[in-house]
Amino acid sequence: MARWYSRRLGDALAWLLFLYERKTLFPFARNNRTPVSVNSDDDGTRGVEMTAQNLIDQKWGLPIMPDITDCLRIGDISLLSFGDSAEEHHVQTIEVTTTRTSTKPQPDGSDLITLQVRMIATEPFYQLDAAPPELLPAAPKKLRDDRRLDKQVEQMTRAMAYRDVENDVLAEVDGHPHMSLLTGIEDLHHWADLRRAIRQARKEGYAYFWVDDFIGYSVHYGATGITTQDLQRGDLTGDIVRTIFSDELGDKNSITPSHLPAKEDDGDTLEATLERSTSAPREG
Repeated sequence: MARWYSRRLGDALAWLLFLYERKTLFPFARNNRTPVSVNSDDDGTRGVEMTAQNLIDQKWGLPIMPDITDCLRIGDISLLSFGDSAEEHHVQTIEVTTTRTSTKPQPDGSDLITLQVRMIATEPFYQLDAAPPELLPAAPKKLRDDRRLDKQVEQMTRAMAYRDVENDVLAEVDGHPHMSLLTGIEDLHHWADLRRAIRQARKEGYAYFWVDDFIGYSVHYGATGITTQDLQRGDLTGDIVRTIFSDELGDKNSITPSHLPAKEDDGDTLEATLERSTSAPREG
């Protein structure tokens, strides 16, 4: 659960710094989820952290590492450069490859390691009032080719194509028709409904609210944890039928149950849930 909340924090940071630009964010979610944990003792993680720190030190922009988010799933670093206007807000995706060139044991029992890091992008590097990156002498050891690099560059190129497609025009991206639409619909939040439901759940053990006659949320609370009896409080079935089911749809009415926090497993959680939801009704 701590990991789930930490990733939500990373997602919130990414959305904020990307200025809520869906056209930029959504293409970078078109990939498998990043690993559930980051190993700080891994050379690859060290290389990404060193690169991110170097980018900050040289004022190239603000780096975000997709591994700490769920919404960014392509590249190792998303570099944001800011100017005085919205037109000077630039996002660049970078792939980082790391190779250990030497390991020297130290008197205290630790090892002094030397890493050679390469930054790879699918478009020219963009910076505002920034000095050229510091170039280090090439290590004598030849960098081995990373077999994953071609696939990663292909993913980055595809994401850029989705990001750069012209608005309101039907285009073809990756062999498929694609259109990015601009609408004037205002995005509304439902924090007041959520806070009201939380207060009610803390008082009565159960609360329910729905959004746009489409999504319903049940909120359950128990001071010492949720039990089967706690989940039986309230009339969840009746609340769903009264709010998000439609007589016009008839037999086409259906629901997909899920819970928050979502499971971190990358297994067949959704498929299993759908299978259960379409099986014969069960008591309890």
